[in-house]
Amino acid sequence: MKWSYVSGESSEPLSSKPLSQLFDEKTTEFASRTCIVSTYQGISKTFAEVKKEVDRLAAGLISLGMNQGDRLGIWGITCYEWYLVQFAAVKAGLVLVRTILPNHALVGEYQFWNKFQVNINPAYQAAELKYCLNLVDVKGLVCSETFRTQNYYKILNAVAPEVEGSKPGAIKSANAPALEKLVMISDKEFAGAFRFQDVMKMGDCKEQIDKLNGLQNRLQMEDPCNIQFTSGTTGNPKGACLSQHNVVNNSRVIGKRLQYDQKPHAICLAVPFYHSFGCVMGNICGLTFGAKVVIPAAHFNAKSCLEAIEKEKCTAIYGSPTMFVDMLNLQRRHAYDVSSVETGIMAGASCPTELCKNVGKELNMTRFTVAYGMTETGPVTFQAFPGASTTLYVTPHVEAKVCDENGKLLPCGSPGEVCSRGYTTMLGYWNDEQKTKDSIDSKRWFHSGDLGVIHENGSLEIVGRIKDMIIRGGENLFPKEIEELLHQHPKVMEASVVGIPDERMGEELCAWIRLEDNTQCTEEELKAYFKGKIAHFKIPRFIIFVDKFPVTVTGKIQKFKIIEESIKKLAH
Repeated sequence: MKWSYVSGESSEPLSSKPLSQLFDEKTTEFASRTCIVSTYQGISKTFAEVKKEVDRLAAGLISLGMNQGDRLGIWGITCYEWYLVQFAAVKAGLVLVRTILPNHALVGEYQFWNKFQVNINPAYQAAELKYCLNLVDVKGLVCSETFRTQNYYKILNAVAPEVEGSKPGAIKSANAPALEKLVMISDKEFAGAFRFQDVMKMGDCKEQIDKLNGLQNRLQMEDPCNIQFTSGTTGNPKGACLSQHNVVNNSRVIGKRLQYDQKPHAICLAVPFYHSFGCVMGNICGLTFGAKVVIPAAHFNAKSCLEAIEKEKCTAIYGSPTMFVDMLNLQRRHAYDVSSVETGIMAGASCPTELCKNVGKELNMTRFTVAYGMTETGPVTFQAFPGASTTLYVTPHVEAKVCDENGKLLPCGSPGEVCSRGYTTMLGYWNDEQKTKDSIDSKRWFHSGDLGVIHENGSLEIVGRIKDMIIRGGENLFPKEIEELLHQHPKVMEASVVGIPDERMGEELCAWIRLEDNTQCTEEELKAYFKGKIAHFKIPRFIIFVDKFPVTVTGKIQKFKIIEESIKKLAH
């Protein structure tokens, strides 16, 4: 009998370099190449220019009083400044922690976890922001000015109203007691905040530069690199902690499978930097192989992407299936010049075979790959080989298995939970030992909650999800968080949220609502209720009012029946 177990080849050893060392080496090796282009900002920088500005910013952060081990929050739109902050934080020692958990001891010694860079989703509202800031005790926060209809400064002031009356660098907030420093990416002056460009100027001081240089020999590959927030079934985000060892090696493995080591590439990075897709698979992978990273817009826009591809002669495109659907639709109408494109990555949600074929043919991505994994696993554990195929194979230095509910291996071809083990496994969830132990067992297997099949040829097929998760346009959503908010509405007696199939988004949120007796409520009223309380992408697109729910004999709501009925109702 052949068991559902695979392991990646390991002929090339893993790197022992911390990210700071990799950054210095690669920006020197590729000094004259273009490192990053932000088309919407009119910015183009070489690797040498980026190194100079990253070092200035890192020294500036030190001059603010950010010390080795302090947590630095990044809350902003995708932009050149975000890229600088990502690597400046590494150089300034703001992401260091002492532990070697990926391959050794069980997670649990959280007293060591005190040095992180924190990536905060721009769509978080005040309550979510407060939770994230306090979960990891963020000391410094770098913010954009606005994102679509949201004003970052106003949202932050809703959390910490003391900001407006504070001197820059001396914030003292009851709601966010660790927060001291605010840096705004803006030319405007904001009360209680530093301007980004002024922090850059602070980095010109010789004393701070000397401190920065002296710090570099103390940085370790085993230290955490950042915390990525992911949604949790309890409704609160979880802080998944990745080490420098995770991201340095994962980015190299991803790029090697894409054959980025064969020639220079230019990546159209349509995905946001606050996701691992953007900051690891994009920015760090680009750095590793000397590829040009192209930022088309502050947030995804199909027209901006195709214009950037044409102008910058991009060879690779990164995006979720939803993004590729939008780009294909626009390309069919306007026929942009995509002749330079040859590869890229589709990930973030289930990748339909037909979509992959169309992308390969119509966007010229004949050698692109799909990838599978999650923030907690580096993020990639399985990746297709170049070609418009959805067939996933385990990546180097990773073990994977499919098992039953007791963790026992299943025969090949049998569906079960997908688990992985190796350098990719996160350190754990910040300040949540129980959830970490629930996800990473005593043998260091990470339990994904995804239902998959390992075939006899070693390929992985994802067939469903064990956890009650909905993937809408690449965003991972959990019904319980939305249901709990609905249950707080005075007119709602009972609520159940499901995901129903959608051609563009993959899935759309649909809420079934049972109202309190003798009350009336409209769909518009409920959607208005959500605004300001929850991120916009978590608001259900469809709301169906019902008199009762389908339940089991024990009273459990049968969500599969709700999905079936919703599809029927919405088809009419």
